[in-house]
Amino acid sequence: MTRFDLIMLLPIALFLLLVLAPILPVAAEDNLSIQALLQQVKEGRARDAAENRRREQAFIQEREEQVRRIEAAMAEVRRLEARSAELEIRFNENELLV
Repeated sequence: MTRFDLIMLLPIALFLLLVLAPILPVAAEDNLSIQALLQQVKEGRARDAAENRRREQAFIQEREEQVRRIEAAMAEVRRLEARSAELEIRFNENELLV
C-alpha cells in the first residue's frame, strides 16, 4: 500500500471511527437495557399472574356467596309458600265456622 493509498483511506477511517465510536457504547448499553427490559417483563408477568390469581379467587368467592344467597332466598320462598298454604287452610276452616 502506498502513501497515497493511506492518505485516501484516512478520511474513510476517520469517518468510520466517528460513526462507529458512539455506537459501540450504545450497543453495550443496549445489551444492558435488553437485560433490564427482560427482567422488567419477567417481573411484570409475575405481578400479573399474582393479580390474576387474586382476581380469580375473589371471583370464586363471590360466586359461592351468590350461590349461598340464592339458596337462602329459595329456602325463604319455600318457607313462605308453606306458611301461605297453612294460612289458606286455616282461613277456609274459619270460613266454614262462620
